[in-house]
Amino acid sequence: MNQNDTNNQLNNLSPEELQKTQVINLKDLEEIVRIEKRTSKKPAIIIGIIGLSLLFGGVGVQVSNTLKEKREAEQLVEQRRAEEIVEKDYLSCEQTTSTANSLDYNYSITYDFEDNKLVGSTKILSVTPTPNKPEGAAEVKKYKDTLQKLVSTKKEYEITINDIPNGFVITTNIDYENLDLTKIKPENTKDKTVSIDYKKGDSKEKIMVDMKAKKFTCK
Repeated sequence: MNQNDTNNQLNNLSPEELQKTQVINLKDLEEIVRIEKRTSKKPAIIIGIIGLSLLFGGVGVQVSNTLKEKREAEQLVEQRRAEEIVEKDYLSCEQTTSTANSLDYNYSITYDFEDNKLVGSTKILSVTPTPNKPEGAAEVKKYKDTLQKLVSTKKEYEITINDIPNGFVITTNIDYENLDLTKIKPENTKDKTVSIDYKKGDSKEKIMVDMKAKKFTCK
C-alpha cells in the first residue's frame, strides 16, 4: 500500500475511528520499542520517531477538524446575536409634570419594536398629590374614580390600577400585533393616561420625534 492509499484511508475515518486507531498504534509501538530495547537502542529510537510522526499526524487531522467545527459554531452564535440586536429594539420615555389641580404625574413609557416596527408598549403613570397642597388628596381620589371606568382586561389592551402611598399607579399594556381598535371603548382613546397614541408598524424614529415634541425625555 502506497502513501496516497494510506492518506485516503485516514481521511475516510471518522474522528472516533481515528482516535481508536491512534490508541492501537500507540500500544503496538510501545510493544515494538520494548522488544527492540533488549537488542539495540538505535532501532527503538528510529521506530519511536516514526511512530510519533504518524500518531501526531493523525491527531493533527482530528484537532484541525475540531477547531473548524468550533469556529463555525462560534460564527453561528455571533450571527444569531447580531440578528437579535437588529430585529428587537425599544424606546424608553419619561416625563414628570404637575397639574393645576394639585396632582403630580410621573410617566414612564416603553415602546417595543421589531425590525424598527412598533409591536407593543407599556405605559406606567403614577399619580400623587403635590406636596404642601391639602386639596391634592381629594383630587387623587377623584381622578382614580374616573380612571376606574377605563380599566380593561383584554390581553391586547390591558389596564390595571394599583394603590401606592398617597396615590395610585395605572398601567396600560398594548399589544399592537393583536389590537383591534373597533373593540376599544371610545372614552379610552380620548384619555391621555390610557390612550392609544400610535399604530402598529410605526417606526422608532417617528415615535421619538413625537414624544420629544410632547416634552418627554427619551433614550
